[in-house]
Parts: sequence; structure tokens; C-alpha cells
Amino acid sequence: MTAAHLNQITAFARDLNAHIEAQLQSSFGRSLSELTALVSIQNCDQFHIGWLAETLALQHSSAVRVVDRLEQDGLISRLVKDAKKQVGLRITRKGATLARSVLAVRAQITEAYLAAIDVETQQRIATMIAPVIRAHTTSDKGLYQHCALCDDGACANCPAGSETEK
Repeated sequence: MTAAHLNQITAFARDLNAHIEAQLQSSFGRSLSELTALVSIQNCDQFHIGWLAETLALQHSSAVRVVDRLEQDGLISRLVKDAKKQVGLRITRKGATLARSVLAVRAQITEAYLAAIDVETQQRIATMIAPVIRAHTTSDKGLYQHCALCDDGACANCPAGSETEK
């Protein structure tokens, strides 16, 4: 691959990510960590604060603050997960509504960003990048990191895999 192609791929990935982050934050008036946490917690009924910290690449204390804010706003609830005193996280109805809105806005932002190319080309790009996602997802942690802002039910065959495959 040429240096120009590598530049184009890097610029595309960085710009799309920055565009999604900025638009989500301005649309909801919340940090990206909070919005991503909501979607992640919605997608997994096994979440606890330590797992959330790893998924979002946050220090444990930062994840606790994210959880505190979400809980204070009635978007998630804490529950005792097991004898190790890990605190489990569950999304509330209000949180699930917001998470669905986040995913809808994320989809609109992405579709608008990709509007410069036709739908068939968009589909081919998605098909081409699936093996790359698959190759870089080697653990449950990686799965949740890659899929932190994903619409969990949308991928019949998630390129990141599933917990049972890892």
C-alpha cells in the first residue's frame, strides 16, 4: 500500500471518529464517556465498574465518576454483582431511551458523513473492513471496546465476534 493510501485511510478514520464524537457531545450535552458507557451497559448485562473502565480505557476512579453521574441522573442503577463485592451496572428505562437516541444520532451522523459515496460503495467498505475488525478483536475486552458504540442487535454476524467465540 502506498503512503498516500495509508494517509487517506488514517485521515478518514480520524475525521469520522472526531465528527461522531463532536456531534454526539453537542447533541446530548454529555461527555462521550457517559454516552458510550450507556450504550455499553445496555449491550451487556454483565457489566461492572472495572469492566466499564477497561472498555472505555479510563482509570477506575474516572469510571466511578461516570457511573456516579449516570446514576444520579437516573440512567443506570448499581447492584451487588457477586461475593467479591463488585458493583454490577444495569441500565434503567430512562437510560435505555437515551441509549437508543444516541445510537440513532450516531447512525444519522455516520450516514451524513458517508453521503459523498453511494450506498453500494458504503456496503462494500463495511464488508472489506470486517476482517480487519475481526483480526484485531482477540478477547472479550476487545469485543466490548470495538463495539462500545454499536447497535448490538444490528449485526447478525458481528465482525468482532461474540463472547462465546473468544
